[in-house]
Amino acid sequence: MENDKKQGLNTPAAIVVAGVLIMLAILITNGGGKLGGDKNNNKTLSEQVGVSKDKLTACVSKTDKDALSKKISDSVESAMKGLPADQRGTPYSVIVG
Repeated sequence: MENDKKQGLNTPAAIVVAGVLIMLAILITNGGGKLGGDKNNNKTLSEQVGVSKDKLTACVSKTDKDALSKKISDSVESAMKGLPADQRGTPYSVIVG
């Protein structure tokens, strides 16, 4: 009977294992420094994807931040209206798009 029990990874151990795996991934990729190489260390994220810093700054300065905030807020509110009240919580996810 004792052999019938399945031994699995308990939650705290799984969290520790996941943390170690994430740490290794960060160290191996560019986030950790020398191991992943540092070819893009002096570039901003926009420059790494091919957008010049000046063009991005000009675009952001032209953006109506109030209108953008309202648009995002309306989108979130409409998405939340589609969820039943009993299904709104931390583990519940909805992909909007």
